[in-house]
Amino acid sequence: MSDVDPAAVLRDVNRDHGTNFELDGTFETGRQGGAHRVSSHVGEVAVFKCTRNPGVIRRLPQAKSDVARLRRRGYPTPAWLISGVTNGGVGFVVQELATGVPGTWATVGLAALCETIEQQAGLGHPSNESWSSYVEWAARDPAGPRRQLASTPSGRRLVAHFDAVLRGHPPSVPTTEDLVHGDMNTSNVLVAAGRISAVIDIEAIGPGTRAVDYAWLLREGFTVGAPAADLEMIRRGGVGAAGPAVFATCCAATAFDITLFEGNQGSPTSASALADAMHALADFIRA
Repeated sequence: MSDVDPAAVLRDVNRDHGTNFELDGTFETGRQGGAHRVSSHVGEVAVFKCTRNPGVIRRLPQAKSDVARLRRRGYPTPAWLISGVTNGGVGFVVQELATGVPGTWATVGLAALCETIEQQAGLGHPSNESWSSYVEWAARDPAGPRRQLASTPSGRRLVAHFDAVLRGHPPSVPTTEDLVHGDMNTSNVLVAAGRISAVIDIEAIGPGTRAVDYAWLLREGFTVGAPAADLEMIRRGGVGAAGPAVFATCCAATAFDITLFEGNQGSPTSASALADAMHALADFIRA
C-alpha cells in the first residue's frame, strides 16, 4: 500500500491524531505494497500503511466500516486503530499487529479458509464501485485486460480459451450481496499454532460476490500445483456462492489479471509456467 515516504506520513499522523508512533521496521509479506511495524513510547506495537492511490483513498472510510462489520461476525482480521487522509493527501491505516506467520498452501488449512470466506456472505452494500463490476470488466470488456493481452500471441490464446469457457454459460450478472477481500491467497493469511490467526492486506475490501475470492484462491491453487481435492473444494465454494456462470467470469478475470501483472514483473520462464497454469484453470472450469 505504500508508495510515499512512510516516515514523513507517520509524522503527520502523529501530529494530527495525538499519537507518538515511530517506524520500527518493514514487513515483507507482499509484492504490491509495504506494511511497516510501528511502536509507541508506551510499548504499543501496530502495523502502518500509507498510499497516494486515489482508489484506495476513496474507499478508506467504507473499508474501515466493512472491516468492523466483519470483525463483529468473528472474521479474523486485525482491527483498524486509526485511518484517514493526511493534509498532504496521503491515505493511511494504523491497525493491530496480528500474531502468526504468512501462510503457504501447505500450512493454511483450506477448509478453514473456505469457512472464513463464507463469513463474508450477506455483508455487501450498495456502492458505485464493486468487485462484481470489476470482474465483469476484467473478463469481458474489450477495453479491459483483453486489449493488452491481445498484443501477444500467448495473450490471444489465453483470451480465446476463456472465451470458449464463457460461451458455455448463459449471461449472468454477479451480485453485490457479499464482501470481497480482493486478493485472497495464502500469503495474505497468517498462521499460528497450526490455525488461521488473521487475514491481512484487506484494504481493498468492498462489495461484490464472494465467488471472486474463491476464484483468486483457485488461481493460486493452479499456480502452486495444488492437489485435485483442494481445487475441487474451492470450485464447489465458488459455484455455491454465485453459480457456475458467475464463477467462470471470476476465474477469467483473475487469469487475465495475474497474467498482465506477472507480464510486467516476471521472467519469460515464469510467464510460460503461469500461462500453462491459467490454461489448466480454464480447462478445469470448462470441464
